[in-house]
Amino acid sequence: MKKYTKLMGIIVVLALVLAMLMPMAAFAEGETAEPTETATQEPTQEPTQEPTPEPTQEPTQEPTQAPTQRPTQAPTQAPTPAPTPDASPSPTETPDDSQNYVNLTMYIYDNGAVASGYTVKVDNLSQTSNKEGMVTFPGVTVESHNVTIVGKDGKESVGRIMLSRGDQTAIQEVAMGGKYDISIASGAQNLYMSVVFMSEEALQITAVGERKTPAPEATATASAGIAGAIQFTADFVDAAGNEVAGVGVQINQGDTALTSGVTDSKGRFVFNQGGIGAYQWGFLAPGASVEQGKILNIEVQQGATTKIVSADGDSYVVQTPGTSKDLYLKFEQNGDNFTLKEVSDQVPGGISSLMLGIIMVIVIIVVVIVIITVIRHNKKKKKKIEKIYNEPRGREREFELEDDEKDDGDNRQPPRPRQTGGANKMGDRSRL
Repeated sequence: MKKYTKLMGIIVVLALVLAMLMPMAAFAEGETAEPTETATQEPTQEPTQEPTPEPTQEPTQEPTQAPTQRPTQAPTQAPTPAPTPDASPSPTETPDDSQNYVNLTMYIYDNGAVASGYTVKVDNLSQTSNKEGMVTFPGVTVESHNVTIVGKDGKESVGRIMLSRGDQTAIQEVAMGGKYDISIASGAQNLYMSVVFMSEEALQITAVGERKTPAPEATATASAGIAGAIQFTADFVDAAGNEVAGVGVQINQGDTALTSGVTDSKGRFVFNQGGIGAYQWGFLAPGASVEQGKILNIEVQQGATTKIVSADGDSYVVQTPGTSKDLYLKFEQNGDNFTLKEVSDQVPGGISSLMLGIIMVIVIIVVVIVIITVIRHNKKKKKKIEKIYNEPRGREREFELEDDEKDDGDNRQPPRPRQTGGANKMGDRSRL
């Protein structure tokens, strides 16, 4: 029983102790409950209100608006305005104002001399060359233009210039009939050219540039090394020997164009400023394009006779005496090809220059002999007349002397008539 009593006493003591500790535990629990409730409410409200709007608004607005507006505005507005103002004004405004126009200045020459007082026409515009042979046409469009030069005698020289922009100012191509394809350097505003007037033929442009061009040297080049000019006469026939009219012909010497034109109705082409030297003959069959043109290299040398010395493909060497005034060439056309078949110092239907010289010498000798003979004959006739006049002629001479005495004047008494016997008697009767 004692054991149970002690045990019960311990239990009671423990119960009292627990009873005393309960209010303290309750108080402690009350203090911890408030933070618990606060901690419970705050985490409930804060994670609900703050995390929800922040992740919802910030990630939604910033990623949505920033990437949407910036990529759209930056690539669309920045690249578009930048290239448009820079690229648009230069290609559109500059060519319209400066690239499509040029100030054209020409220096006109005729037979190597300055052509002053010549009328130069570019399309419908007209100018007269000054003392330097210069004419100026401001604001000429960069395109094709017809050019006409009228000499003081009214004869014309015509051509055509085709202007275009390029890398440099130069003559790009030369075609039949005085057609020149000329490129003008980009940005160049002035175009100068030297032009040769060819009476009743196509004009020649010898030089172009962005400043004053040199005088042509065509005349000096063509006549270099010869005693006198040689007239080139060329006839064109087909394989059957028929005349070919309308063949385009251009004669160059080096880089200088000497003349150009077409054959007449008889298939003939004449160039009167030739001479000893190397030439390039360009041919264009009637109706053919420029690409189908044919070029023959013909070198004219001085020799004893006129003949073809050598022929190698499209190159020929022709020999002619230095005294020749004519060189006749006969070309044969076969499609687009041309070959030199014959040369001579005598134009068919005419007289060779050698024979013409001999005839002229004979004529001069004959004329001199005739003049000397006439003079001698007149002298003899005059002497004969004087001799006959001075010889005495009897009574006719006496009557001539009497007539001379009558003409001396009124103071002279007329000659007394001869008195005969009958006359003396009559005289005596008068006295009676």
